[in-house]
Amino acid sequence: EALFAAARRTWPAEGMFFRADSHWKPEAAALAAAEVARLLPGAAELPPARAPGIPLGPAVTRERTQLDLAQMLPPAQRAAFPPEPYRIRPPQRARPSELLDGAPAEVAVVGSSLVAPELNFHGELSAQLARPVSLHWRVQTRGPFDILLTYLRSAAFRQERPRLLLLCQPEGGLMFGPDSRAVYPETSMTVDAFLAGVRQALRA
Repeated sequence: EALFAAARRTWPAEGMFFRADSHWKPEAAALAAAEVARLLPGAAELPPARAPGIPLGPAVTRERTQLDLAQMLPPAQRAAFPPEPYRIRPPQRARPSELLDGAPAEVAVVGSSLVAPELNFHGELSAQLARPVSLHWRVQTRGPFDILLTYLRSAAFRQERPRLLLLCQPEGGLMFGPDSRAVYPETSMTVDAFLAGVRQALRA
């Protein structure tokens, strides 16, 4: 929070979040990734990196056209929210945009669309840590409990368990338990079922 507040004072014309979209900008994701990388050495011991991090290129300007909040407006009002520009340091090699990223890594980022590849959080974190970082994400409507459990049950987790898992979720989603059917109608489960699923996945 302090880091973002300082950035707003330094660059008052630059927002940390898109105006008509619920996601942060890649610039904000990069700030958060740098702060996480700074804090990690004191919070977790990691073995020497087996490979370098994701190389990032120079910053370029792009536009976000699929603005999820603007899409909720009547068509006649959407014109007031044109595509929003943002700055990003794009990865220098192609990265898969699916749920699973097979690169060997001791650090795994698991989360919602806030860490989708086009927002570059895991790329910035990998570059800051100078080591591979795998990415596993699903849309937020599935809920943080289903997203975590899906990853723990995945072939990627079974084949190579990370030494460190970073769960990146909006705080609001964590206010509701896994049994909140009204919030997560497609993926709700009892607390006992969630905990049993986690234990079974860790034993597999």
